[in-house]
Amino acid sequence: MFALYQPDGGIFGVGETIEAARADAAEWLDGGLDEANRAEISSPDRHDTGNKLYIRECTERLAAAIRKEAGTVVFDINDKGMLDLVEVID
Repeated sequence: MFALYQPDGGIFGVGETIEAARADAAEWLDGGLDEANRAEISSPDRHDTGNKLYIRECTERLAAAIRKEAGTVVFDINDKGMLDLVEVID
């Protein structure tokens, strides 16, 4: 699973592939697919910061929480370098 996210913002899309995450995020980004296509692919050992968009592997449980849209999803990078769910705040 992959997530397109902004470290100082939130997660805009998730998908089983990088392309699927971009397509999902395009629905929520002001610049649509053009903006989603500019997201940089991150690596497990990299610490992303700021307002840029990145794509990083994520856990299934994080993707499921995003898809449920059940509240504010708090996430962080786990010890494997993947985005992971911390908690969902209602």
